[in-house]
Amino acid sequence: MESLDNLIEKTLKKLKLEKPAREWEAVHHWDEIVGEKIARISKPVRAENKILYVSVSSSSWCSELDFQKPKILKKIANKIGENIIHDIRFFSAALEQSWPSQ
Repeated sequence: MESLDNLIEKTLKKLKLEKPAREWEAVHHWDEIVGEKIARISKPVRAENKILYVSVSSSSWCSELDFQKPKILKKIANKIGENIIHDIRFFSAALEQSWPSQ
């Protein structure tokens, strides 16, 4: 009898969804990775092509998190593995709200 973890892993691989699933681990574990203070002012919205996109409450926090990016990337690598997320793009939540809906 095969374990559920193995079946899921095989299915993701067969459907070529293994890489996106690994990238989404960064979204899932964001609060744990960055801590409570940063988690309160930020929210990861997607992970794609090794880039994590994070909505932040203000442009000043975007600047601060950009400064902390190397440290956050290292924490992500420690939590979910190397070579999964290579960059983080921070953007202001106020800017996001002004985007036209699709």
